Amino acid sequence: MELQTAIEILEYHQEWRLGKREDMIHEPKKLTEALDIVLREVKKFRLGDVSTSSQIKI
Repeated sequence: MELQTAIEILEYHQEWRLGKREDMIHEPKKLTEALDIVLREVKKFRLGDVSTSSQIKI
């Protein structure tokens, strides 16, 4: 699964969870795969143990 597809699956799931979509069209296995892919990519950008004062606040 490509990263872009994983992001789209997670966005759709979030919309469904928030009541913006009526049907959950992705099976749990695909949702798990999408989460794994996105988490793997996020971990690539982790800088290690950075103090909380220097972390970017969202």
